[in-house]
Amino acid sequence: MAIWASNPVTLNRQQLLQSLRRGVVVRARVVDADAGRCEAIEQWPAPKVADSFQVASLERTEARTGETYLLPLLPTDDGYAVTPSPGGQLLIYPDTAEALSQLNKLLALP
Repeated sequence: MAIWASNPVTLNRQQLLQSLRRGVVVRARVVDADAGRCEAIEQWPAPKVADSFQVASLERTEARTGETYLLPLLPTDDGYAVTPSPGGQLLIYPDTAEALSQLNKLLALP
């Protein structure tokens, strides 16, 4: 919950690194939060998701339709799901300059 109430946003490093190694981090606009439908804007480490894609667990996050987020994702048998944090939370991050700066620092790690 603190991820939404505090300023500035702090990315969960372990969650993001797991997504970067085993899945993908996507900057995406949420088209339908309840159905998990999103549109990709940018993705790391390389394009893995289609321009329009589904996130199975998105309805269990704070995502709102029409908003843009950084989504740490892992592949599933039928698409993608939000990567759980080490504590098991399904954290997603508002698409802000600070969040992108933190992600870029993680991308620069060896």
